[in-house]
Amino acid sequence: MSRHLDGTGTGHPVLGFLDLLEAGLDQIKEAPAWSLNAEETESAITRLSADLARLSEVETRLLGQAEALDLPGQLGARSLSDWLARTTRMTKSEAGRRTKLATALSCHDQTREAVARGDVLPEQATAITAAVDDLDDDLAAEKDVAEQHLIEQAAHFDAYELRRLGEKLFEVLDPETAEAREAKRLAEQEERARKKAEITFRNGGDGTIRGNFVLPELQAEMFRKALQALASPKHVRATEGAGAYDYEKPTP
Repeated sequence: MSRHLDGTGTGHPVLGFLDLLEAGLDQIKEAPAWSLNAEETESAITRLSADLARLSEVETRLLGQAEALDLPGQLGARSLSDWLARTTRMTKSEAGRRTKLATALSCHDQTREAVARGDVLPEQATAITAAVDDLDDDLAAEKDVAEQHLIEQAAHFDAYELRRLGEKLFEVLDPETAEAREAKRLAEQEERARKKAEITFRNGGDGTIRGNFVLPELQAEMFRKALQALASPKHVRATEGAGAYDYEKPTP
């Protein structure tokens, strides 16, 4: 193994790369960013974003190895994400996000390779793999095509937009049944939303009521309009008098 890949004596290129990375970071930690012009600054930010994605792919492979070696079990951790949080001091939610990505990429080689190239960001990869996994069973044979399609779209859309595109992958894979599949998807979405619907109110003890709610989109829009109507200046003046909003007027 070439010496420049590893200065630890173990001969493993991953450790050698980390040595070089850490040495490079040490060299630039005092480098002033103000000396970069606009073009250089934009280029540096874009390159760094892709490089961070590539590093995240390396991390997913290392997490897979940690699980294979049962490092969580050796530490008495309940899960890989719990072990990662305890070992690195990151939050459990962040550790969960990273281990979830590692699991997803281990089952989706095309997306993993795209992340390793820096073409796809981690959050985009999560959206892509989730969309492919959610495909109807009868479209399972088309998963590779669907995955490649979303990877190509990642050059133009962020993770949120990719999730939206992923919900309608059937339009690309099976256009003839797209309308029926969309109707089925919306019906299932509405049913899930209906089951989650909830409104709670709490008395603030100061003459106010606070509340939280989870509603399907249609009912939420109706609720919003009703609340806005009740809170509108015309409604308040009609029920409380013409001077109800005088306190909002600027003093002369």
